[in-house]
Amino acid sequence: EITKSKPIEFQKLVAGTCEIVILDRDSSQPRRTIARQTARCACRKGQIAGSTRASPACVDVHIVRSRQWCEMMPCLDDEGCDLLVNRTGWTCAQPGGRVKTTTVSVTKQNNLGLRLACQKGWCHEKYLTGSQ
Repeated sequence: EITKSKPIEFQKLVAGTCEIVILDRDSSQPRRTIARQTARCACRKGQIAGSTRASPACVDVHIVRSRQWCEMMPCLDDEGCDLLVNRTGWTCAQPGGRVKTTTVSVTKQNNLGLRLACQKGWCHEKYLTGSQ
């Protein structure tokens, strides 16, 4: 089953905050749910859209440029973060041994800043966009 939400009407965001504007879920594969989430962020100078504690958040742009993903604390409090060997993403290890892997691609988008696209293979994918 695939469900899609409608894009919401944009409102002005407070500096340093993010909001989820689209959420799609795909439960067509057994024992696996893939969710695609689009967030809009109003980041302060020197920040960009990222992920903190598994939620969209503004993070320092140096984290994206240096690919030191664990510095933005993307995992939940009880999970351990490790960089992938090639620094294309990170893993979040849960206490029971389950691991969520996130891979990232960074591209320029219409002179609005950087676009951070995260793909989580275990249970969901996040697509976060924002500008510096």
